[in-house]
Amino acid sequence: MSEVQHGFLASLAEASEAILVGWYLGSILPESTPFLAEILRRHAPETDAFRKLIARLRVCHEWRRRLVYGQTVWFRHQCKAVLCPRCSQRRRSVEAFRLWEKLARAAGGTLNRNELSAVTINADRLPLGSDFSTARDRLFGRIRKIRERCLPLSRWACVGEIAHDVSWSGLLHVHGIVHHPGTTREEFRKLLKERFPAKQAIRVKAISEAQSVEDGGQIYLGYAVHKTLLIDPRWSLARSEIPEYLVELIHSYHSIIKRGLMGLRLEIGLRQRKLNYKKLELNSVEGFVIKIELQDVTRGTLASPIREWARVECTR
Repeated sequence: MSEVQHGFLASLAEASEAILVGWYLGSILPESTPFLAEILRRHAPETDAFRKLIARLRVCHEWRRRLVYGQTVWFRHQCKAVLCPRCSQRRRSVEAFRLWEKLARAAGGTLNRNELSAVTINADRLPLGSDFSTARDRLFGRIRKIRERCLPLSRWACVGEIAHDVSWSGLLHVHGIVHHPGTTREEFRKLLKERFPAKQAIRVKAISEAQSVEDGGQIYLGYAVHKTLLIDPRWSLARSEIPEYLVELIHSYHSIIKRGLMGLRLEIGLRQRKLNYKKLELNSVEGFVIKIELQDVTRGTLASPIREWARVECTR
């Protein structure tokens, strides 16, 4: 970026701070990533987390080139930051598809609508800028205990989020899809209500009948994955307070985000079994040793599964 472009962005960011963060950054203003980087550069503290985020945002969507089979190919670089207004849309679809694939594969490929529930669990409310890691660990631990003690066959695909408002506080909560075979939705709701008795602490609902199970599940998981920096323009925030508010919100996310969504992702019961090979050795009359390996685990995606197969080696 040239000095002229950098100066233009600096002046435009100062004049557009209220408009920039007053709307959903990835939808209304798709070109808002450089403005966000400029605002953070001017108002964020000098920490490694913010320096890395600013550096990634400033080069996002730049034209770059690489050699492919001896030919030069130009492409748009993607920073893939969780809080990037541009890359968040693509991450939303990719992560939602990945989570749904893991859930469906763990359930055997077929999912019954009556055994699936869209879940929201609210936890602690802390001031923006606080360290949310302890609250996150406590919430995830409570959910794991529910699964181990009450629903051992259930499978959870959830993602954490911080809901912020004009009171400068953030509510830690999770959204996700839960597969609970052998348990009705009403029984599942009652169980969660006993473990989270606070008012409006949980919300359990079915996937919309207007959508297929796969589409409805991926849409809800996409909503859970997507992280926005939405500041409602109707809030009573002064223009000078918006950059500080934005910095505190990002600082709270930095306390729990590690390597993408690892600090926010909660996957229980979705882990695939390790490949298990059965080895047999057969001695023939002619003196040959035949080794047979049988793979008894189906792996791969639902669209292109790899079924059981056998490999035979014959040595003398």
